[in-house]
Amino acid sequence: NDLNLTAGDRPLPDIGKVDTSVRSIAGRTVVSNAIGVTEDSRFVGLHFVGGDDDSPLVHVSNGAQVTFLDCWFDRGPKSTSNWLRFSDSAQGTITSCWFVGDSSPADIILNGGIATDVQVIGCVRRSAVAWGTVTTTGVI
Repeated sequence: NDLNLTAGDRPLPDIGKVDTSVRSIAGRTVVSNAIGVTEDSRFVGLHFVGGDDDSPLVHVSNGAQVTFLDCWFDRGPKSTSNWLRFSDSAQGTITSCWFVGDSSPADIILNGGIATDVQVIGCVRRSAVAWGTVTTTGVI
C-alpha cells in the first residue's frame, strides 16, 4: 500500500498490510484519529493530533517495524496516554520528528521492549515529559 495524502484532516484506518507507506504530499496532512499498526510501515510528514483521550496517537504492535520521518505528534493537555506506544516486540525508528503538548503520562514513548528497539534520532521534545525507554541520538 502506498497512501499519498493531501492537506487537511484525514482519519486513517489501522495499518495491517505489510510495507504500507503513508505520506503527506501537500504538507500539513493531519491524522485526526488514533491508529494501530500491526505490520511493517513508514510514515512521512504527517501531523498526528490527539485530543484529551486515553489512547496513544499511534500504537505499534505485533512485531511490526515502523519508521516515522519528519512527523509531528501533538497531545491534548488533559490526555493521560503516551504519544507513541510499542508493544509485542515492535520496533521503530523515529527521525526528525516533533513531540508537543503537555500530556500527563510518565513517558512520551511507551516501549514494552528494550531501549534499542526504538531509536529516536534528531527529534525535538517540546514537553517536560521524559522520552521513555528508547535510545536517543541528537535530540533536543
